[in-house]
Amino acid sequence: MTLTRFRPRTFRLLFIYLAVAITLFWALAPIYWVVVSSISTRTELYTAPKKVWFPSSPTFQNYHDLFTTGPKYRAGASCPQLI
Repeated sequence: MTLTRFRPRTFRLLFIYLAVAITLFWALAPIYWVVVSSISTRTELYTAPKKVWFPSSPTFQNYHDLFTTGPKYRAGASCPQLI
């Protein structure tokens, strides 16, 4: 009798945990993709088949270029100026 009483609660908790896991994956997958893409080389980004999980030779050269080359990549320098 006690087993049947707790069975709907177990299914409800399982459904809630599954929904939370799917929502977390949906929310965090784009952030993961941006980070992996930022530490990948250009050749790894454009190769087929895509390497999804982690680049074979991660590099921080993109971050080095971003912070050392001046305003070329920052402050909207690549966007046309509004008059």
